[in-house]
Amino acid sequence: AVRKEIQDETDRITGRTRMISPVPIHLSIYSPN
Repeated sequence: AVRKEIQDETDRITGRTRMISPVPIHLSIYSPN
């Protein structure tokens, strides 16, 4: 469920800029905060 939410959130954040954004998004997902 969490993974699905992260995926949906990622899609929402990146949208058309998906090919630019994956690295920063993964960094924020795995950040301790």
